[in-house]
Amino acid sequence: MALLAAAACLGASCTSSAPEGAAPAPGTSTAARGDRSPEPLPRTTRTEEPPAFTPDPRDEIPEPIYDLSHGMEAWGVYFIATSYGDPKFRQTIDTLEAIGYKPSFGDVACDEGAAVGLELEKKQRARVALYFASQPAAAEFARRIEPTPIGIARVKLFCLD
Repeated sequence: MALLAAAACLGASCTSSAPEGAAPAPGTSTAARGDRSPEPLPRTTRTEEPPAFTPDPRDEIPEPIYDLSHGMEAWGVYFIATSYGDPKFRQTIDTLEAIGYKPSFGDVACDEGAAVGLELEKKQRARVALYFASQPAAAEFARRIEPTPIGIARVKLFCLD
């Protein structure tokens, strides 16, 4: 009888190699034995939550100082130094405000050291800047911000009364 079953299987292209009555391997069908219901797959459950995303502090852009005072020393990141009639002056202010910054703007003479540090000409009186506590913070900010600044200078702030 087993010989007859084997011959019938050869004619039907059977692929099961498990002996009759043996349990099939996990995750395989039992269709070769005549049972049409598939073997259920093992369920997996997650026991741990994925780790929370922590940004790399080196990815953070330094924040400007907004609490400025008369006579304060800081590092200025300058975006434009031009004449007061230049439309780019107002455009630069608008651009920085549109990306979330509150730029300081006014006369270059109010930032002692800026004209020399930036090598400005006398006609370049109107400036737009953001200030930082340290040169590394100012340099990192300048390296990563758009619009690209024209320069960085260590300054003493005036005209803030």
